[in-house]
Amino acid sequence: MKFLTLIFCLFPNPISIFFLKILGHKISWKAKIGFSIVYVKNINLKKNAVIGHFNFFKVDHINLDEDSYIGRFNIFKGPFEILLEPESRIQKMNKFTSAYFPVTYGNQILKIGKGTGITSGNYFDLTNSITFGENCQVAGMGTQFWTHGYVH
Repeated sequence: MKFLTLIFCLFPNPISIFFLKILGHKISWKAKIGFSIVYVKNINLKKNAVIGHFNFFKVDHINLDEDSYIGRFNIFKGPFEILLEPESRIQKMNKFTSAYFPVTYGNQILKIGKGTGITSGNYFDLTNSITFGENCQVAGMGTQFWTHGYVH
């Protein structure tokens, strides 16, 4: 199913949305998916949620609430869930990674609160979960977040 999701995400909207709904993903007809590589188990995009062009997703789940946005050229790689609350934004050229078991354990979540934004060119280590509250801003290029939640 993840492979079919990847293939259908390469189709233009609304064709991709039609086939993704058949696969069991929950996607609003008012959501948009750009030309991106999306290799995931589950996609949930609500009204006016947008995934921009040229992103790479190899994660477990993508959940974008109403009016949330993922821009261009972002990389999401690892066994974690992406959760964007309403009106939250991830702009461009950010990298989000997580190691696989046995380096890490449990369910990692990248949670971006309502009205929160992440600008460009930042790095996030999701060995453990990262949560941002409401109306926060991660600004400036080169900001790094390291969770260092390794199992020793």
